[in-house]
Amino acid sequence: MTTSIVYNGKRRQLLWIGLSSLILTLFTLFIYSFWAITKLRRFFSEHLSIDGHHLSYHGTGKELFIGAFKFFALFVLINIASEFVFYKIQFLKYFILYIFFSYVIFDAYKYRASRTSYKGLQFSLSGSKLEYFKLIIKRSVLNFLSFGVLAPKSTILKYEYIFSNLRIGAHAFSFNSDYRHLLKLNIITLILLIPTLGISRLWYSHAMFLTIIRGGRLESIQLSSNLPLTTYIKFKLVNVFLVLVPFILFSLYYLVLFIVFLKLSIDNQVLFIVAPFILFYIYIALIRIFLHHRWLNFISAHVHIFGDLSVISMSMETPPIRPDYDAILSSEF
Repeated sequence: MTTSIVYNGKRRQLLWIGLSSLILTLFTLFIYSFWAITKLRRFFSEHLSIDGHHLSYHGTGKELFIGAFKFFALFVLINIASEFVFYKIQFLKYFILYIFFSYVIFDAYKYRASRTSYKGLQFSLSGSKLEYFKLIIKRSVLNFLSFGVLAPKSTILKYEYIFSNLRIGAHAFSFNSDYRHLLKLNIITLILLIPTLGISRLWYSHAMFLTIIRGGRLESIQLSSNLPLTTYIKFKLVNVFLVLVPFILFSLYYLVLFIVFLKLSIDNQVLFIVAPFILFYIYIALIRIFLHHRWLNFISAHVHIFGDLSVISMSMETPPIRPDYDAILSSEF
């Protein structure tokens, strides 16, 4: 039995949410951004459905605000402490920060899972932050020593750890995939990286995408995709164009402005510097939202589900959702 993933979010609705959230964020000196992120996460979840049932997001802006406050407080303390302890060995300072961010990322995964539900069943991500950190450190060292050749195995092991600890209600996910077919492709695309200006890596990225999609399982349910390489490359290049071209134009504008800067009056200096910067910030904030919108449309068009979804029972009780103030703000919507 094949089931489609359906995303029915509208750009007009997103534009209104994005603009209103942006205005409130600016007027509150970015404090409202946590509530804006929550509103967007809820919008994306409620417009994403599988087998006629929508996902639900239960997180709150208050939780994100407290999590972000704790994150920044710990980041500052660790940064200051490492400056005093490792002021002569900068490498150790960055290593400590790397450990910290590894914990943060796994906390973000756990938070997002615990605040998402489907058919009344709550997702949950167990697993040890320490074990995840050990995995990331070990694979990062091996990736570095192998000049990126072992990166495919590292990525697969990361997803294997996350999927093996992910549940929905009493149903456990699993991940079963082989990385060996990616090793040769990874080496070829790394060799072609400079001559193709990085485009060769989209070939590898496409193969990794299909491997991850086809590797994830929920009991007898499995994801599948026959996404063509050309379609994937076009999608990625459009995303790069939407971000990179405005950034280049913005940089060229300020380069020209710098050349003629001394010829401008004070009032004109403020106008020509601040106004374009605000416009660029608004564009980047909105384009991040629409890139996620494009991604969900892309997934719904090219990823399908095989299996009987009725095994995900609605009758099973979902544990009550408790505030998790140890959760740290994720950078994605």
